[in-house]
Amino acid sequence: QASLNAPRYWEHTTARASSDGFALIRLESGSDHEVWEALSALLATDGSQLGRGADHKHKSPPYNWLKLAAAWRIEHHALWDKYAGGRQTVAAGCRRVLRA
Repeated sequence: QASLNAPRYWEHTTARASSDGFALIRLESGSDHEVWEALSALLATDGSQLGRGADHKHKSPPYNWLKLAAAWRIEHHALWDKYAGGRQTVAAGCRRVLRA
């Protein structure tokens, strides 16, 4: 069974010290390589469809590809606890179904 604790890679003190209760952690292409590559893959697109429509009226230079420029991870302990509670509820429901 997966842990219900917040991920080890979180910067736990940053979010807890925030007056908002959450933190935006900037991802770096080098140290967060796997996540960066996954997010970059989401930008794969048909380049012939770029430079048309709403973005075209801004008179941007011609382009046919998208490149990830920045990304952040949101760390919010209260929402993580809510998520973990939801996982427990779903797991308990699955166990009841399997016993039936």
